[in-house]
Amino acid sequence: MVDSVLVNLINCDTLTPPLPLYIPLAFTPNGDGLNDGWTIVNLPEENQVIITNKWGGEVMLNQMNYQNDWKGTNSSDTKLPLGVYVYQVIYTKHPGIRYVKKGWVTMLK
Repeated sequence: MVDSVLVNLINCDTLTPPLPLYIPLAFTPNGDGLNDGWTIVNLPEENQVIITNKWGGEVMLNQMNYQNDWKGTNSSDTKLPLGVYVYQVIYTKHPGIRYVKKGWVTMLK
């Protein structure tokens, strides 16, 4: 019997450390021009963002390249009620290195 293993070597000395993500804890999609969208700072281009309500029901799924455009609506562009939503941000900064951030965001008036 023969087994095989694929090993990817990464020279960590040449990697630049990823810029830290800043994921806001709250936003106010009320149309006043201030904090109207949920904007993640330093999010790499290769990413996925999932937002659920407090019962785990998916309200927003962005399979690839979230562009900081969530305005507190569901996939049908219907405004969601104010409250707390759970997020999962999955992103790749360096090839083969995947990061996952989980938390919550509060949508305020």
